[in-house]
Amino acid sequence: MEAWLEDSFGNKIIIPRTLTIGRSSKNVLKLINDDASRFHALIHSQDFGEYWLVDLGSTNGTHHGNRRVRQPTLLADGDIVEIAGQRFMFRGDSLPSDTAASAATTTPVRREVKTVPLWLLLADIEGSSRLVQHLTDSQFAIMAGRWFSASKEIIERNRGTINKYLGDGFFAYWEPGNDSPDRIVAAIEQMRSLREAGESKFRVVLHRGQVAMGGDASLGEESLVGADVHFIFRMEKVAGVSGWPFALSQAAADQLANNLKAVPLGEREVAGFPGRHAFFAP
Repeated sequence: MEAWLEDSFGNKIIIPRTLTIGRSSKNVLKLINDDASRFHALIHSQDFGEYWLVDLGSTNGTHHGNRRVRQPTLLADGDIVEIAGQRFMFRGDSLPSDTAASAATTTPVRREVKTVPLWLLLADIEGSSRLVQHLTDSQFAIMAGRWFSASKEIIERNRGTINKYLGDGFFAYWEPGNDSPDRIVAAIEQMRSLREAGESKFRVVLHRGQVAMGGDASLGEESLVGADVHFIFRMEKVAGVSGWPFALSQAAADQLANNLKAVPLGEREVAGFPGRHAFFAP
């Protein structure tokens, strides 16, 4: 599926894997407006047909309909997105008319599904439900947006990829070739520094496992599936209940043994996975 934004003049801006929006020339969609932040917002394609709108801590906010975006928001065909006084309509239920003919004769190219060892990282804001009740929409939106923006920069600086934006967090991975232990450790240390210095408190869990990886090459999209993907999401729940801000699985700790001194956190049961599992603090 192809999706795009339509501006007030009827111009169409095709949405790639990630459409970055803002005043900086480094954005895919550059806004010539002083009310726009340098890196204002993005629209991210995930789960083969879902498009999520993410504010990046902009000063003047990103609006979905009449509401300020506080957390990653799923877009539907016909939704209005307003940024710095500019209104766009999101379209995503059919192809644009000028590409329909070519689409009819083009078969989507899908990457071969392969099982590979991947580093998986899951992060989310702690107590987001409580924060929503105690902060104004503007305060929470700016806080969460700045965290998403800073986290995205850390992951990408260390050659990782954000696979999904979640309601109050994100799921990232490192492909083979980009996954040296030094980069993984650097990402964890930089996320720790962000937590210690920033206004938001968040939780990070890291796992290493075998993942079936494939996707639609035309969308630049990767589908990550397998037991180890389920494990890290269950692991995050264990870390939340246990009050751990950072946690490594046994597999992650073993792989980083020569690069990072990991401190045992104890063993816990993980729903859906037999036995007890050891976890570590980086």
